[in-house]
Amino acid sequence: MRPRLVSEDEVREICGRKFVEQRRQHLESLLIRSFGGSPRHNKYHNSVALSVQSMRQTFGQAGATRLLMRYFVRVGKHLQGKWSTGFRLNPNAARRVEEHLLRDDPLSRKPFAPTIRPVADTGLSFPDSLPVDLAQLERTLDTVRAALRVRGEDCYYAASLGSSQSLGALYRQLLAVRRTVIETGGLPSTYVPTKDGRWAGEHDHHPLRLPRPTRFLALGERADLWDVDLSNAHLAIALGLFETAYPEFELPMLRAYLHHRSEWLDALCRTLPGVSLDDAKGVARAWLYGSKRTNPGSQNAVIRAPRFPATLEGLKVWDHLYTELRRAAELLTLDSPLPVDARDGTRLSYLLTGWETRIMGRLGKRLLDAGVKLEAWLYDGFLLIQSRADPTERLEGFLHDVARDLLAEGYRFDSLGLKARNVEGLYADVSSCLSTPTRVPTGSTH
Repeated sequence: MRPRLVSEDEVREICGRKFVEQRRQHLESLLIRSFGGSPRHNKYHNSVALSVQSMRQTFGQAGATRLLMRYFVRVGKHLQGKWSTGFRLNPNAARRVEEHLLRDDPLSRKPFAPTIRPVADTGLSFPDSLPVDLAQLERTLDTVRAALRVRGEDCYYAASLGSSQSLGALYRQLLAVRRTVIETGGLPSTYVPTKDGRWAGEHDHHPLRLPRPTRFLALGERADLWDVDLSNAHLAIALGLFETAYPEFELPMLRAYLHHRSEWLDALCRTLPGVSLDDAKGVARAWLYGSKRTNPGSQNAVIRAPRFPATLEGLKVWDHLYTELRRAAELLTLDSPLPVDARDGTRLSYLLTGWETRIMGRLGKRLLDAGVKLEAWLYDGFLLIQSRADPTERLEGFLHDVARDLLAEGYRFDSLGLKARNVEGLYADVSSCLSTPTRVPTGSTH
């Protein structure tokens, strides 16, 4: 029998004598999820977002207050909205969870026996678990531990890849993933619908919910596995919807950006030394969703850069792109199915993510009909098994067929594209960063 992280006596001390075993299981799950799972807080680094209301329903009002004081520390409290506060396990609680997870015996691993399951009525089916080489995962954990001893847990090992994940966060997530693999046999891959019409990962350690570096290190050196996603999905979909609904207007700068994005980004990065390519990529999307042209308080390091206004004076195409994106967003928001009292950015996102899901559903059906093995759905992309050296050209043919079908229905999506990357190569990219960690550039994304 696996040792318990939380005892019944501890639960009685915190919550009283009612529903002791049920609360013990909930508390144990909460501590493990906070150590290396989700929900991660999107504002406070290495922290989690906790629903205090839900905790009060589970543990009682006094119990929720006591367990927050006993196991967690607050991280800031200045944001507005539902998730205004981030939480972290305090050092003693984190050490306790780590020791508990390290006691898991790899030999007790549940056999890997995936079942192909449909995703509701989408017409798509995926295995409910993805294979993980546990021995390789153990070696990866050893590598991370060695890096931790030399660099410390606050080192941003993958800054060159546009990630602000620290070594400490990576270690905790991989250790928690190890527990999931032992318990379930692999990475869980089942889905639940979201409010905006997407299909999200049901389990904390679904590949979709893991940060990309953690995902690729967990999946391992899979030469037959490919990570495929739409290029600039929301921008390309916005262009298609705008040209469909408003053929009397044109968006030449957005079209040029989508077709020559690398050149645009290179020019921008040359004028702003020190900003990450990841932030440069995020500028157009931020503008689409309502960001100001320049903003010292922006989360995007390019938009808040002191030299960015002067950069826009020199790179007029970017200035014109902002104007086009704001016009497109203003008109497209009118077509959103959400009520007008919702935020404009939320309404536009709902519209574009709905079309993203619709397009990916059609693409997935064509791939399945052609015998392609889909492993997981990642919003605007898939993990799929493909033995070809580079399946991009073949996959773009399927995407072209989807666009042709939509054109027959009156929708113009001729700027859709995709990129395919081999998971073995992505694993190698992340692994190489573990031996050469660097500090994170300002404004990098998780």
